[in-house]
Amino acid sequence: MLSTIAFIENDMYVRNFITSGAFDFLMRDDGFAFCVSEIVQKLKGSIPAERIIKTYERNKKNISLTYRFNKISTLALREKSSTLDIKAKKGWFGEYTHEDRLMASVKDYNLTRQYFLKCFENNHTIEAIIKEHRPGLVIFPVTGVESTGTELILLSQKYHFQTLFLVNGWDNLSSKGIFPVLPDYLGAWGPQSLVDAVEIQGMRPHRVFLLGSARYEDYFKSENLHTSPFSHQHILFAGATTPCDEITPLQIIEQAMEDLGIDDTQVVYRPHPWREKRNCFDVFEPEKYKHIILDPQIEHDYFNEKQRGTESVSSQNFPRLNYYPSLVKHALFAVSPMSSMSLEAALFDVPVIILANKDEYHPVPPDLQAAYKHFEGADEVPGWFFIHDLNALKERFKELFIRFKNESPANRQYKGILSNAMKKYLYFDNQSYAQRLFNATNEIHAGMLERGWRSDMMNAIQTNHRDIQSKRIDDEDILKEADRLSRIGDTNGALSAYGRIIQSTPEHVDVHYKMALLYYQIGQLNLAVEHFKKIAELEPGEVSVLNNLGVLCYETRQYLDAIDYLQRALGKSPNYPDAWHNLSRVYLALKQEENAARALTECLTRAPDHDLARETLGQLHPENIQPIIASMPRVSLPCKNQSSINLMNKDYSGHRIVRENGRMYIENGKGREHFRVHLVSARWTNHPWGYGNEAFRALIRMGFDVIDTDFRHDFDQLSELLQQEAHLTLVLKGDRIPPDLIRRIPGFSILWYPDDLLVTEHGPRDIAYNGHAFDRVYGFAKYDLAEYEKYGVQDIRWLPLSCDPYTHRKLNLPKSYDLSFVGNIYPNRRAMLDRLKKSFNIYITRAFGEKMVRIFNQSKIVLNLGIGSGGIQHRVFEALACGSMFLTNELPGEERIFQDRVHLVYYNEENLETLIQYYLDHEDEREAIAKQGHDEVLEKHTFEHRMDRIIQDIFQPEIP
Repeated sequence: MLSTIAFIENDMYVRNFITSGAFDFLMRDDGFAFCVSEIVQKLKGSIPAERIIKTYERNKKNISLTYRFNKISTLALREKSSTLDIKAKKGWFGEYTHEDRLMASVKDYNLTRQYFLKCFENNHTIEAIIKEHRPGLVIFPVTGVESTGTELILLSQKYHFQTLFLVNGWDNLSSKGIFPVLPDYLGAWGPQSLVDAVEIQGMRPHRVFLLGSARYEDYFKSENLHTSPFSHQHILFAGATTPCDEITPLQIIEQAMEDLGIDDTQVVYRPHPWREKRNCFDVFEPEKYKHIILDPQIEHDYFNEKQRGTESVSSQNFPRLNYYPSLVKHALFAVSPMSSMSLEAALFDVPVIILANKDEYHPVPPDLQAAYKHFEGADEVPGWFFIHDLNALKERFKELFIRFKNESPANRQYKGILSNAMKKYLYFDNQSYAQRLFNATNEIHAGMLERGWRSDMMNAIQTNHRDIQSKRIDDEDILKEADRLSRIGDTNGALSAYGRIIQSTPEHVDVHYKMALLYYQIGQLNLAVEHFKKIAELEPGEVSVLNNLGVLCYETRQYLDAIDYLQRALGKSPNYPDAWHNLSRVYLALKQEENAARALTECLTRAPDHDLARETLGQLHPENIQPIIASMPRVSLPCKNQSSINLMNKDYSGHRIVRENGRMYIENGKGREHFRVHLVSARWTNHPWGYGNEAFRALIRMGFDVIDTDFRHDFDQLSELLQQEAHLTLVLKGDRIPPDLIRRIPGFSILWYPDDLLVTEHGPRDIAYNGHAFDRVYGFAKYDLAEYEKYGVQDIRWLPLSCDPYTHRKLNLPKSYDLSFVGNIYPNRRAMLDRLKKSFNIYITRAFGEKMVRIFNQSKIVLNLGIGSGGIQHRVFEALACGSMFLTNELPGEERIFQDRVHLVYYNEENLETLIQYYLDHEDEREAIAKQGHDEVLEKHTFEHRMDRIIQDIFQPEIP
């Protein structure tokens, strides 16, 4: 058996992931191996031969299916991505037929997904590899259009391994393709592609790792930072894959250089190696240019294989990665249509003239390319100069040449500014890509990220009825005509034709199903119910039909019938989580909360990661939530090897910590070992939200070894679990943990308490019970620190709360709400909210996790109603990180870590309405404050920042 297999589809992935070193750490494990496709040839020698266990063959039918699926998906999901919208409108995949448009319709799209998956053939060569080696994890680099990825995911469901897809390019998730079925995990480039993974592809945020780009990271290796490949100064003109006129801009630049009388600088023209055929004159004729040369690295392909610029390059000529940094880094500046080369130049702080002009020859000219989804916000990047009219190119080129002609790579005007702006697009830290990938695979293998439940209430009407058998009828012509009418969108004609069949063959299950779906799509739910009822009579054992009936009755408010159908479904299939969840929704509609809680218990016991059930859980009263959580199963992580830790102490004088190769170490004169943190929180109880989950993810990212204990879920085992050896035990809240167990914790113990002692009833009780037993306590409100001393706490310090930038983030959603408030409605809050309702369109709700993040993003102003007179609540950091303007109650001066009207806005009882109206009317000011608040919280107030402070306090105790 192998623990991990990486499937490599083509030479591009060999270069971008293997020769770049992405798998270097994984290749140290004997349980890791590669499989390569039959088309991996030129660069196959770059992979150690002993690591290649098999060659697999691609399935041509599945490749064709994937192309058509992406064609239809581009049309179906065009509202999710400007790239998909442009490609759909411009016929990127060719003309759409009536059948294509029907399959792409919003209500039928999930049927389309199921149809394509049903048509996929099994790839027997891959299945044979999986059966022989039984991996726990399969890694697959993708652009998003490879059929092999879908084949692997389908096999993972059969052979029970997990899948991690590594995104190859900047734009892959928003423009290249849609996954017909989702991998378990995804390795994305950066914050922008994380949002695309969630919003466009449908991934869950906690299943997306920010890994960066292996090939770009390779650029900065010292051995690749060679001198310029040219003996003279050069300006880079980088061509694009997408068809556009590049000859006209070159001619303009030639004239600009002639006007300037330049002799010591040349423009190096590098056409894209795989660019598509153009509709205009496209031959670069070097003899006509005095100041422009063709990049010698691509010259052979351009003139030989490309037949003087009239056809696409037939082969994929991959230059070594170390060629690009020398070419890009030493350019004075670059000129290019908006492309990945713009990003590469910016990483080296090289300014770029972006060609975003109209082009009469091509359907997707540079101005539309610049409007692609992955270029959002590019016009705000300093050092990117957009040209929307070619008439302005000559003067802009002259201006930049004069401005930058004496610059060197070490002394650029945009040094540190441009590359920092790229953090929106590309994640990087002090670890290597190989280390981040290695850490991600360790998390997956260790089961730290629980498998997600792929379910969606919007798709509760389950459309996969492959197991329902149709009855034979005589008049097949009518059925074919009805299906044709349905495909072209003639719903009334289709229903009429299907009805004729039902008159002659009333037991035709398949036709009843088709009619039910058509009635559902046009909103005639009662008629849809009647046809599903008929199916239930004809196929009494089909539990999905009973579940569908339950959902439809719920939607039509026939609650008692909904309960009957759902209970019948559960009688036949008790382990049906969706039906249990749907039943809980019906009980909530009837205000029968105890019954709803019991149904949710059954659902979450069977499927602890059922995201929608967890959201529904939040609608219950708190006293009903705890019994559900207590009944949920949990896969306990094994205790760490007790004998592997020697430097554990209560006093770390003479010790220090270092970070090396992405791992945290503790050392003194006697030795060194991995720094182990025991996180004790309500992480599992609150999963997937809550700051226990945020802390856990951050500690893993920072490189600590982490032991994970849920003090609520594992309360009966705390005596044993708290004895696990760790250098630091960090307890978040920790109410009800017996103080004698805390005193016996090996290593240094810290409590970080998130509630206000002067406001909450439980706060003083919690701290009086066990606060005195910890080696150190941190409180989030500076104004109530003296209260802790009253209850025997010897070492109390202030530590504000924080955000998790991977959960709390910008989503680029439209601003649907003028004002929103997310939180519990306490009596003091109710009066204020009732007052605001009279004057403003305010959205009030309770929400957690992804739902809360979406509401914050969709709000022009996010309102905070603090329950105390001090202390910066968790919600402040979360909302600021989502990028909307935050309006909060006054705080004492010493707790104002955010500046008024710079990062957020403080209000008081008298000026609240005035401030709201002012900032609703002054969008520019509002958005400027929102941006500054967003930038400030990410720069100074994440959990990583708080953990750095805790560590600093432990190892440099003299610092206050």
